Amino acid sequence: MTSLPFWRCGNEPNKKAISDAFWQLLEEGPYNKITVQNIVEYCQVNRNTFYYHFQDIPALTEYSIQEWTEEIIKNHCEFGAPIQCITLIAQECIRRKNAFVYLYSSSHREEFMRWGCFFDFLYELRKIPEGKQAHGGGFLFRYFHIFYSWIVKMLRKL
Repeated sequence: MTSLPFWRCGNEPNKKAISDAFWQLLEEGPYNKITVQNIVEYCQVNRNTFYYHFQDIPALTEYSIQEWTEEIIKNHCEFGAPIQCITLIAQECIRRKNAFVYLYSSSHREEFMRWGCFFDFLYELRKIPEGKQAHGGGFLFRYFHIFYSWIVKMLRKL
């Protein structure tokens, strides 16, 4: 197990540092094997710091996925260019493939599938009648559906 640079965790015991440690541990091994002890050792903080920010590992997981998705959208997606955003999310999913495979393979699969912001967006988009969707919403919905199906298929194969 490697650890984050001292400047990243040791002096900055916050949500972001703990989340970064979580992602790194998830790249290295199964979700079910990650413990609070692993995270605090990796991040060089105490357990109280972890519990100050998160109730448990599932709360950390939800936060990490939400932050990851929001960061992609905020930093890389332009308003009115949803297909570009979907492409970037797909690229990031591939970059973190091991982490997502471990999440999908865990006993928390259903929770994981509900956590992503893009899945929430897809669900909301489905509720809008076809004729009322702005900017080719019907096409956008189909694109999101294809993307969602691809993610699920990719995860099931691995």
